[in-house]
Amino acid sequence: MATVAGYLGRVAWAGVNLNFGLNAYSWTLSYDAGEGETTDFTSAGPKTFIPLTTEWSGSFVTRLDATTAIPVIGIAASVLSLYISFADNFGYEGSAFSTSATPGQDVNGLPELTVNFRGTGVLTLGAI
Repeated sequence: MATVAGYLGRVAWAGVNLNFGLNAYSWTLSYDAGEGETTDFTSAGPKTFIPLTTEWSGSFVTRLDATTAIPVIGIAASVLSLYISFADNFGYEGSAFSTSATPGQDVNGLPELTVNFRGTGVLTLGAI
């Protein structure tokens, strides 16, 4: 498998590039589908399943400083764009809202803020 450097990845929330406003340096995304078991009494072998609704959520991490704008928790959804490093305008995009913001400080590092979010609709992958 080819490796990809992460230095060109970006996070944008509501059209604002958070790498400049929030100093974002890391993001994660979990995209999941529910499943429903359809096995019945006529089955004579393995269980059967069908896909149900999908959901997505994740987080991004920023470096805190005097200019960092901390996202408001639980406000109406805004467009969230998570750019992948192997292409300039390529990544995931969808509407999301922040569910938590957790600041932290390590004795050997810079202050950080982890923001968790929940998607509220379709998540697309492609040119953004």
